[in-house]
Amino acid sequence: MDFDDDELDKPYVPPDPIERFFDRLPRPRASTSLLEGDAVDKFDDAKDYLSRTLSVRSSTDPDAKYIEDLVKESDGVYGDMRWVYDGLMRLAFSKPISDQDRSMKARYLRFCRWIAQGRRPRTAFFRPWSDGPYVVPENSPSYAYLDVPLSVRRCAECKKAAKYKCSGCHLRTDGNTTFAVAYCSKKCQKHHWKLKHKDECGQAQRLFHATSLFQEILEHFLAVTYPAACSPRSIVEENGMTVVKFEPLPEPTTFRTEMRRIPPGLAPDQDAFRAALHIFGGYAAFVLARELVEMLIRPCCSTLENNAVEPENMHRPVCFSSTYHDYHASLECHEVLVATLPCGTNFVLDPTGIRYGWKEVVAPESLYMSSRMHTLSTWLNMGPDVGSFHTDDEAFLTPPPTFATDMMKTVVDSLQRQIDKKYGSVHALLGLGNAEFAGAREAIAAAAKKGFDFLADEIARSAVPKDSILNSGGVSMRPWANKDLEVIWYRTRRSNVESMPDWLLTKVWRARWKRVIAVEWPQDAAE
Repeated sequence: MDFDDDELDKPYVPPDPIERFFDRLPRPRASTSLLEGDAVDKFDDAKDYLSRTLSVRSSTDPDAKYIEDLVKESDGVYGDMRWVYDGLMRLAFSKPISDQDRSMKARYLRFCRWIAQGRRPRTAFFRPWSDGPYVVPENSPSYAYLDVPLSVRRCAECKKAAKYKCSGCHLRTDGNTTFAVAYCSKKCQKHHWKLKHKDECGQAQRLFHATSLFQEILEHFLAVTYPAACSPRSIVEENGMTVVKFEPLPEPTTFRTEMRRIPPGLAPDQDAFRAALHIFGGYAAFVLARELVEMLIRPCCSTLENNAVEPENMHRPVCFSSTYHDYHASLECHEVLVATLPCGTNFVLDPTGIRYGWKEVVAPESLYMSSRMHTLSTWLNMGPDVGSFHTDDEAFLTPPPTFATDMMKTVVDSLQRQIDKKYGSVHALLGLGNAEFAGAREAIAAAAKKGFDFLADEIARSAVPKDSILNSGGVSMRPWANKDLEVIWYRTRRSNVESMPDWLLTKVWRARWKRVIAVEWPQDAAE
C-alpha cells in the first residue's frame, strides 16, 4: 500500500477526551435500551477515564466543561448513572444535532433524545447506533391508547368474525375499546356464558369498578399532598414531552410547608396536569396509598403481583425540570400491578401510566405487555402487608409515618366503615350494576375528596416542627394507635385549642370529622 509522505510526517493526534468518554459509555442494547449487563463497570470506567485525562489534557469540545462538571457532581449523588444520563438528555435538547454528524458524542446524544421522547421503536425509523439519520415520520400514530385487542374481532366461542360485544364487561377508554368479549351470534354468546364467561364477566366488572374509584381518589390525594419542595411553576409541552418546571425550595422546617396543592390552571390540558401529579410514580400509588389498594383492589383478585418494567412506546413522557437538573420518567423502571382474577384472567393495573402519556388504567396483560414493555426488570408477589416490590430495603416496604400516609389511612378507614354499613362489604359494592355503581362511586369519591381537603387545610394551619415526634407535642390521634378515634388531630398553637382538655378535643374533632367524611349515598342505591 502506498502512503502519502505528508501523511506520514503528521504527528499523532490522540482522540479528544470527550469523544473517548462517549465511546467508553455503555452501548445501547438492541437499539432500545441504555444499559447492558456490565453497564455499571463501563460507566465507572468512562468516568475514571474522563477525570484522569482532563487533568493532563484539555478538550476542544465546546461542551467539555458541562460534561466534566456533570460527571463530578454525580460522585456525591445516589444513583450517579441516572444523574449523568439525565444531564446528557438536557444537553441533547439544548442544541441541534446534525444527522450528518457521525461522532460518537452526536450518536449518543441522538440516542438519549430518542429515549427521552418515548423510546418508540415502531415510529423511529432509524437505528440509533448506526450511521442512519434520526427520522420520525410526520404521520406517526398516537401511542396514548393501546391497539384494539384481538378478542374484539373474533368470536370467543367459535373464532369467527364477531358482531356483538358483552355489554357487562366491555371496557372503554375515551371511547376506545380496551377490553371486550365478542361473539358472532346470540347462540354463541349464550353457550359461552354458561360455559365460562358468567364468572369472568362479574369478576372483570368488579375490577373495572375498583380501578375507576381508586384512580379518582388517588389523584385527588396526590394533588393535595404534592411535595412543596417540587412545586411547579409551569407545565408545558416541549420536544414531545410534558415538562414540569419547578424551582427546588429549601428543606421545610414545619409540616405547614411540606405539602402544597397544584392549581389545575398551570397545565395546558388535563392529561398534562395528571402526569405532573405522579412525580413519585409507583411509590405513591402502591406505597403511600397502600391502604386504598387493600380496600379496593385486593377484594377483586386472587393474587396481586408487582412488575417493574422498562417501558417503550411512550406517548408524551413527563420530565421534571429545574434550573440545575432534569429528571426524565422515561429513564426509570415503571411499576404496574398484575391482577389475577379468580377465573384466571390477568389484567395490568397502571394508575401512573399517564406520566408516559398512556390513557388506560387497566388493560389485558398480554396486550399491555406486548405493546409497552421492552424488558421485565423484576416481579414480586404483593402480599397484604407489602407496599413496594422491587427492593431489598425493608425500610422502604413500610414508609415512615407522614402527614400524607396518615391522611390516607384516616380517610380509607372511615370510608371502609361506611361501605360495610351500607353494603356489607367492599366486594358487594363493587358487584353492583354499572349504573348503580356509578352513583355510589360518585358519592364515595366526593366524601374522600372532602376528607383530604379538610385534613390538608388543618395541617396547613398547623405549625408542628418537622423534626418533632408525631405522637408527642400535641394530640396525634393515629387510627392504628387508638381504634376508637376516627381522625388524626395535630394540635395547632391557637389559644382556643391549647386551653381545651384532651378528652374534649377528642370529642369535638370526632364529631366534626364524621360530618366531613359522611358519604351522601344516592337515594336509589340498594339498601
